[in-house]
Amino acid sequence: MIFLVLQVVFYGAEGQNLNFSRLNSNDGLSSNTIYDILKDHSGLMWFATEDGLNRFDGSHYAVYRNHPDDSSSLQANEVLALHEDKAGNLWVGTGGGSLSLYDRKLDRFIHLKARDTRGFIRNNVIKSIESDFKGRIWVATFNGVNIVDPRTLQVTDFLFNGKDPFKISTLCLFEDSRQRIWIGTNEGLFVYNPKDGMFSGYVQNHCCPIKLLKGRLGRPFFIACSLPQQTGYL
Repeated sequence: MIFLVLQVVFYGAEGQNLNFSRLNSNDGLSSNTIYDILKDHSGLMWFATEDGLNRFDGSHYAVYRNHPDDSSSLQANEVLALHEDKAGNLWVGTGGGSLSLYDRKLDRFIHLKARDTRGFIRNNVIKSIESDFKGRIWVATFNGVNIVDPRTLQVTDFLFNGKDPFKISTLCLFEDSRQRIWIGTNEGLFVYNPKDGMFSGYVQNHCCPIKLLKGRLGRPFFIACSLPQQTGYL
């Protein structure tokens, strides 16, 4: 299995000595396995771990976990995805507890339930969260893609052809500078253009999972396990 990085750009690193500090469970992290990292608009650092959500203010950690007797706590301890939308709302995707919205004022979580039917998050395993230019929240699950209205919390399916839900297991989402939504899945790479409704796929006969990363000026690049002739810069 070979991982190919198709574009890697480092800015301002040439000729500089880079110093790294290590933070682990001995320092207060709830787990040494980190799935996602977010710096919010107030400067707080959030870490999605396999054993809870960690908030770090530079000195102290606050850890959020599931508490069975508290319905406003996280619904699962495995946190896989974090996203702050344009309004400063923090969205939390878990492995088994669906999607949650963090209420900063009350220090609690509002949950969006998972069920494989219209009007619900399609699966309770959330792999990625992204905002689009309209402010809608796109949610990647193991059973496709949902779209959430952040004001009403109404959940709809992403209809890739205008009528049918996109139900391929989805790993990552990305909106580029042209407002297109890139969808990385277990079955290849797809792109949706909301301006004209066009939906295209980059799928190979022997495809493998694709990870989307943010490149220069909002242009996506991806890391994929693949053969060289099966990949290319997008």
